[in-house]
Amino acid sequence: MKPIVCAIDAERIDEVWPLVEPHITIGVEAARGELTVYGVHQALVDGDMLLLMVYQDRKVIAALGLDITVHMSGKRTIGVTVCAGSQLDEWMVDIIEALDQLGAEMKCDAVVIIGRPGWTKKLAEHGYSRAYVAMSKEI
Repeated sequence: MKPIVCAIDAERIDEVWPLVEPHITIGVEAARGELTVYGVHQALVDGDMLLLMVYQDRKVIAALGLDITVHMSGKRTIGVTVCAGSQLDEWMVDIIEALDQLGAEMKCDAVVIIGRPGWTKKLAEHGYSRAYVAMSKEI
């Protein structure tokens, strides 16, 4: 069965939270202390983030938290703030299509995905290019 991607309204976050929290937790753990599970949950409930859920055979296999950024120039971007799941190759194209569609609906000019280096090659096949490199050092 093909995975299904669906956007979850803020009003339904608490209803699906037990299904997506394990994935969000994994994504938060990869965020180097920049996110918390509580903060992501609150942003989703408040409507400051949008939840995309991927399920297959009645099981959630991925969850993504998205946000909209309006830059100083006026450029609007839709971005993936947190993402985790399994069976990536089965749903990545569907997520890319969903991001393009949601971004267009929300009058965004671009999609921004910040992730680990392994994403670069996978996303390049779908028209993405490296925009910049972020480096970090704990102090």
